[in-house]
Amino acid sequence: MKDIKRATLFLSFKDYEGGDYAYLFLIENNQLFATDENYNVPEVFDTSSYFDSIDDYCCWSEDISNDFQSFKQMAESIVNDFVEARIEEFEGDPNCLADDNKYTITVFVGEEKVYEDAIFCK
Repeated sequence: MKDIKRATLFLSFKDYEGGDYAYLFLIENNQLFATDENYNVPEVFDTSSYFDSIDDYCCWSEDISNDFQSFKQMAESIVNDFVEARIEEFEGDPNCLADDNKYTITVFVGEEKVYEDAIFCK
């Protein structure tokens, strides 16, 4: 975890109504940021403008190597925090959540996919 200096991370899912979501997170200098941008599918694209304005985004972790021991632990934490915030935002409406409670975390370093896992949230 401490070796990740810059990466893009997507939290993706399909909701009960069939919508595709892929929310963008950024890792910069071992910090995790949420952008609230939804790109529908997790894929490599030019994120340089995001990194140029990194201070505009919500920092979820000041030091991912201290907060998480593995990608799996980070993925589970992100999903749980995301689900909690989303259900609160949508006042308990289950249509805002993932179909079958399945969320996928995909991490790209540059153009290389370095991690992908499905997380099932209760």
